[in-house]
Amino acid sequence: MSYKRKADAIWKFIEEYREVGNPWPATARQISEWALSTGRYQPREKSKESLATREFANAMRLLSFQDPQGRNVRQYHAVKLSELEIRELDIDGMEQLVLWVDVATDDPQKVKIAFQQEREGILDDCIRLRTEVDSYNENYSVGEQLLLDLDFNEDVAEAQEPVVYQG
Repeated sequence: MSYKRKADAIWKFIEEYREVGNPWPATARQISEWALSTGRYQPREKSKESLATREFANAMRLLSFQDPQGRNVRQYHAVKLSELEIRELDIDGMEQLVLWVDVATDDPQKVKIAFQQEREGILDDCIRLRTEVDSYNENYSVGEQLLLDLDFNEDVAEAQEPVVYQG
């Protein structure tokens, strides 16, 4: 089953959950427990390999080290490969289209691509949030309009300030 078809089915379960009067807003756990307990949702058994792959990817996202300036830096970053890149690397039958690079030791070009892809992901999130705030303000707000500032420069500068004050 494709991810989109699975998501469509789950969205229907969420609608049913709400229609029968369950608590709302709700956590994903509340909704999934309801869907499992009522027999509406039967998850496929995950293979050990797919569970291990997910756990390894999650662990790589979390691993960080301190650089010489004392900053915490994430060590591993994902690089999504295109079909063309997979053929150029002569990787046969590869299911996972993501390679992990080490910022401290790997090829700078691959690290640059990883950072560019992360930035594109942040941009996509900002565009999505802008669209949703605009839609809310224009269609569903019952009073004060929500403001959304997507300039993070002050936030980043503040986060980079020392936590321990001198003096």
